[in-house]
Order: sequence, then C-alpha cells, then structure tokens
Amino acid sequence: MAKQTYNISGVIKDNSKKGISNLRVEAWDKDLLIDDFVGEATTDKNGKFKIGFTVKRFRELFLDRKPDIFFKVYSGEILLHST
Repeated sequence: MAKQTYNISGVIKDNSKKGISNLRVEAWDKDLLIDDFVGEATTDKNGKFKIGFTVKRFRELFLDRKPDIFFKVYSGEILLHST
C-alpha cells in the first residue's frame, strides 16, 4: 500500500511583494489536545518553500482524516507570524 503524501508550497513576500529569503516555515496540524508538527522548510532567495509529509505525521489518537494545517514563520529564533 502506497503512503499518502501531502505537499505544501508557498511564497512569503514583504509588503512590496518581494520574496523574503532565509525564513523558517513550520507546518503544524491543529488538534483538540496537542498540535502535531508535520514539517518545515527554509525559504529560498525568492521567498519560496516546499514542505512534504505523510499521513503518519498527523494521524494519531483521533485518527484525523485530513490535516488542519497552520504555519509558524521564524527569522532565526524569532516568531514573526503564526496563521
């Protein structure tokens, strides 16, 4: 049986629509009790990132059917934004 894989891609831009490089983007699955970390990536010189993960990263106690993804964006250790 093939593993179901999810892929997330995006771009982080500043107010002038220019991509921001070297930011860490974390993807999390929102749960009732404890949110699950599903993956991370660093933005490239154009602000682009890609995160891939399998069902195993978010299916646990309650057997989620689909992930409820939210993001945390960091510059170094500083949290810039959470969605």
